[in-house]
Amino acid sequence: MHVPKKRSPAWVLILSIITCGIYYLYWVYATSKDVDEFLGESDIPPIVHVLLFLVTGSLYGYFWDFIIGQKIVKMQRKVGLPEKDNTLICIGLDILLMASLF
Repeated sequence: MHVPKKRSPAWVLILSIITCGIYYLYWVYATSKDVDEFLGESDIPPIVHVLLFLVTGSLYGYFWDFIIGQKIVKMQRKVGLPEKDNTLICIGLDILLMASLF
């Protein structure tokens, strides 16, 4: 079983700021790839997620948060952890972040 690499949220934020968002796109790719490999799924290739981010801007982020949130619940179930679905919290934080930028 492939164990996803742990990535610090603080470092993701710092590196994303330093690289003007390029690291964030890498993080989306790497996270999508790790989660799919862990679950043995390949419904949407990770590069497609990145391309959709580039084409739609942050709008695709809401959908990606939903997809990844549901997959994290599957990961928790797979390893026998109590299921904790934070999908709506992530989407809510996206909405607050976008609202604060305007």
